[in-house]
Amino acid sequence: MKKILIISDFNVNENSFISHLRLYDFAEYLSRENKVTLFLPIGKNEVSFSNSNFTLIEGDAIKLEKAYKTSDALIVNGSVFEKFDFIKLNKPVIYDGYDPFSFEEMNKDAIKKIVTKSDYFLCASERQKNYWIGMLSVYNRVNPIIYREDNKLKNIIDVVGIKYSTSNSLVKNIEDFVLCELDEDTDIELIIDCFKDLKDIDLKIIYKDNRNLHKKYGELFNGVNENIFLIRYIDENIRNEYISKAKIILNICKDTLSSRFKPKDNLADYLRNKKLIISSSFSFLPDDLESKKGIIMDGENLKKIIYELMNDDDLCKEYLNNLDAFISDQEDYLKRLKDIVNNLKIASDKNYLSNKSITAKKDVKSNIVFLKDMIQKGIKMVLRD
Repeated sequence: MKKILIISDFNVNENSFISHLRLYDFAEYLSRENKVTLFLPIGKNEVSFSNSNFTLIEGDAIKLEKAYKTSDALIVNGSVFEKFDFIKLNKPVIYDGYDPFSFEEMNKDAIKKIVTKSDYFLCASERQKNYWIGMLSVYNRVNPIIYREDNKLKNIIDVVGIKYSTSNSLVKNIEDFVLCELDEDTDIELIIDCFKDLKDIDLKIIYKDNRNLHKKYGELFNGVNENIFLIRYIDENIRNEYISKAKIILNICKDTLSSRFKPKDNLADYLRNKKLIISSSFSFLPDDLESKKGIIMDGENLKKIIYELMNDDDLCKEYLNNLDAFISDQEDYLKRLKDIVNNLKIASDKNYLSNKSITAKKDVKSNIVFLKDMIQKGIKMVLRD
C-alpha cells in the first residue's frame, strides 16, 4: 500500500469541467488499495466526500506540506509547482496533462517546472500523446536515457482515458431542433453554408452574453434562414436547458491545433444528456469514444447527415445505442493508472539533466539511434494525422 498525495489546482462541484474532476476520480479509484490524500483549493467544493476512502485537505498549505513529507508519490495538475515550492525532486510525481493548452496561460518558468520536476505524464488520447512527446522533447525529457529504457516511451508518458457518464434525470420531451454552442474554434462559415438549404430545420445557437459578439453573429446569420435563433445567456441553467432539449448538437470546428488536441469540456455535458453529436472528422475525441462510433465524425457531409437524423428515428437510435455501449464499457477506464502508480519511480534521466558533469559524448551511439528513430516516428505521426 502506497501513500499517495494528489494535489489538484481546481475546485470540484457538480458542474465542474472533466479536467477539474479527473483528480477527484483518481483519488476515489486509487484509495481502494492505497492510502490517498486529496488536496483541493479553498472554494466551492460541492461534491459529497462523506463516503470517500481518502483523506481530504481543503486549502490548508501547512497540512499539505506535512502530507507531502510522509507521502510515497504525488499526482498533480495545473500550476501546483508554482504554488507549492516545497515539492522537490526526491519523490516521484505524475503530472496529469489532460489539457496541454492550459500551458498557454502559464509563464515559461511554470512550464519548465512541470516538465522537469515531473517523472511521469498522463494524457487523454494517442493523438494528444504525440503532441506531448513533442513538448517533452523541447525540454530534453525525451532523450537517449529514457528512450533506451523503452522505445515506446511508456516509461514517461501514457494514455489514461476520460470518464463520461449519463444523467439519471434525462429530459424526456426532446424537441426537433439542432443546437450549436459557439466558441473560438467553431466553423461558423460551414454552418451558415449548411443551413442556407435546411430551411425547415430549426438551428439554435447559444453563447455567453457579450454585446459585441451578439452584434457580430447577428450580422453573420442575418438573412441565412428565418429558423436560425441566436441565444445569449448569463445563467448556466439556461444553457443546460437548451442542451437537454436539443435533438442534435453540432461540434463543427475549424482545423486548428486547439480543435485537434484540446479536450472539449462541453462534450461531457452533451454525453451526460445522451445527445446525438455531429463532430468535425479531425476534432479531438478520446480514443475509446472515437472507436465506439458513438459520435458522427463527419463535418464534410453535415447537411446530409442533419437531414437524415431529423427524419430517421431508427438511425438516431443506432447512434444512441453506440453511446450506451461506450458508457457501460468505462468501468475499468482507470486500470492503466493503477499499473502506472504501482510501478512509479523517480525518472532515471533526472540526475542526467541536473548533473552538468555528465555529457552526451559518453552516449554517442545511443544518441544517434535515438534521433534516427524519433525522426522516423515523427514522419509517421505527421502522415497519420
